[in-house]
Amino acid sequence: MPRRTFPLRLVIALLAAVALTAACGGSSSSSAAGYGTADVPTGSVSIIAPLDGAVLSGPVDIEMGTDGFEVEPAGAVRSGAGHLHLMIDIGCVEPGEVIPADGAHLHLGDGSTLTTLDLAPGEYSLCLQAGDGAHTALDLTDSVTFTVTR
Repeated sequence: MPRRTFPLRLVIALLAAVALTAACGGSSSSSAAGYGTADVPTGSVSIIAPLDGAVLSGPVDIEMGTDGFEVEPAGAVRSGAGHLHLMIDIGCVEPGEVIPADGAHLHLGDGSTLTTLDLAPGEYSLCLQAGDGAHTALDLTDSVTFTVTR
């Protein structure tokens, strides 16, 4: 059986490609979401009201704010922009994952920063998370806990 040899330049190029892919995370969920290392979201999101630890009667008005992140309706995926999501009594979504559409994940795809929740009496935790236009979770979050009395 003849022995195969490869040109040294080809071997070096292949090794460099493998190393670069590993260093960049290969096909990681962040690059699949359209965010390369140069497009990592910056800024912050915050729950302005209710305050952490508040005791309220329902319905509960939720006011959210952003700094360095443009809130816009769902649709286009643009660097530094997207819309907000509220997770009720569950944690935030891993950045790069698509935010589910169910009763525990409220999508504010209209670009709003105000909403009202009609919650039964009890203790609640909210996670506010920014997502891109395609509902991919970004690493911009805030959370609060509060109690609804009636």
